[in-house]
Amino acid sequence: MRFSQQMLVAYTAAALLVPLVATADQLPKRGSYSGVFGWYVNAGETVPVSKDHVVWGGFSNGSFRNDTGGGFLHAAIVKCSFAGQWKADTGARNGGDCVAIDRDGDQLTFVWKCTDCDAGKGEFQTTDGTGKYAGIKGRGTFVQTNAGPPDRPVVTGFSTWKGEWELP
Repeated sequence: MRFSQQMLVAYTAAALLVPLVATADQLPKRGSYSGVFGWYVNAGETVPVSKDHVVWGGFSNGSFRNDTGGGFLHAAIVKCSFAGQWKADTGARNGGDCVAIDRDGDQLTFVWKCTDCDAGKGEFQTTDGTGKYAGIKGRGTFVQTNAGPPDRPVVTGFSTWKGEWELP
């Protein structure tokens, strides 16, 4: 009788854990997504070189909300570096690296750059990941909207993301 009770407890525990493991590890081999990355600059600096040249850099933090309200990277914490410069004769260029950390603690890394910095448009490339994202590759686009008055330094904003990924 005791052995059968132990087996019942073991089977019950296993049955309860299976959905948790399947949910955490389940990710299709490929897909697409869209959503909003809300961010704030927590450390940044701008260095005026001359009246026609400015250099900047720093870090921003925020979170990503998938348009579906769940799924790929929904509610992930995102941390990004940024660096760039503006010159009167060539305009602005900007880029950096990001890490997105999802609810399971799995991480996704990507690089980003402006394609039209004045319009806040750019592209990103997914480079690697851990856990369910191991070996992931992908790419996407973003459109950045800065929040706050135009006469103040940019410290908050959001970016709409559209992307696709593929796992090995």
